[in-house]
Amino acid sequence: MSILRFRVRTLTKTGFANFGKLIVKGIAHGDALKTTAYGIPSGGFQVFFVFTGPYLASKFKNIRTYIMALYLLPTIIGTSLVWKLPRSNSNGLLVSYYLVSIASSMFKKQD
Repeated sequence: MSILRFRVRTLTKTGFANFGKLIVKGIAHGDALKTTAYGIPSGGFQVFFVFTGPYLASKFKNIRTYIMALYLLPTIIGTSLVWKLPRSNSNGLLVSYYLVSIASSMFKKQD
């Protein structure tokens, strides 16, 4: 599980963190205001997962690994969609970008 977590973290921190905005910029056709507006839901997804993951892990005993695995699924799906979708499918690419952004939020340290 730690190897999978490392691979997903590396992929999202390097590739999508640096080049994800290029996907959004291409969908917005270079318009800076649309690029910013299309990027807002990504932050919403991250906030949701930052607060729900630790809450569920603290509410129920011994399920932190299961929650992490469950929260990895959208990232794996989003990465697969970015890889396989045609570049002409802008709505699908945008949703997959949102799904990939979830992974960076779930690796926050818990005490």
